[in-house]
Amino acid sequence: MKKTISFVRTSIPADLFKKEYALGGLTIYHLDEQLNVEMNAYECWECSVRSGEYTQDEVMAAFEEFKAKLAASELATAKAQKIAEIDAYDTSDAVNGFILNGQRVWLDFGLRDRVYQGNERLQRIGRTDTTLWLGKQCYNLSIEQAQNIISHIEAYAKDCYNVTASHKKAVSELTNIEEVEKYDITAGYPAQLKMEV
Repeated sequence: MKKTISFVRTSIPADLFKKEYALGGLTIYHLDEQLNVEMNAYECWECSVRSGEYTQDEVMAAFEEFKAKLAASELATAKAQKIAEIDAYDTSDAVNGFILNGQRVWLDFGLRDRVYQGNERLQRIGRTDTTLWLGKQCYNLSIEQAQNIISHIEAYAKDCYNVTASHKKAVSELTNIEEVEKYDITAGYPAQLKMEV
């Protein structure tokens, strides 16, 4: 049974470069060579096989299969990196924020949910007013005002989530690294809310 042919990335000085040669019972192949003028060397893929064990066509077929796997791996890595960028942008101040009385603030999902549920309980026992803490600022509001603010923030957050999810889906469907690298992760997000109380 023949062994798998392996390929290694290497650089060879231009004056020593040979596309193929025999050395001590091995045949050495240099493939996909590119001359790096600055280094005066060829950058290429190298493989060595026992002489006579593989034909040149078999080596080339194995190299094409290797390149296809390498390209798929590089594309998968680029997509994973772009999706990580999407996640980071989704949780950044560029998305997670709104303007209240001229101040930039945010309520994450857990806090929005707790405040909303708490206000419903307060309303149930007959209260009409509540407080909303945003950072160091306390706002005294009617429960109706507070619930309205939280509902608008929730709608904004949901719209942002939909954009984030659509970006991830789009990136997962791209077919080459250039498309992935050019993909604009900031497009399509709604403008941050501006409210006054």
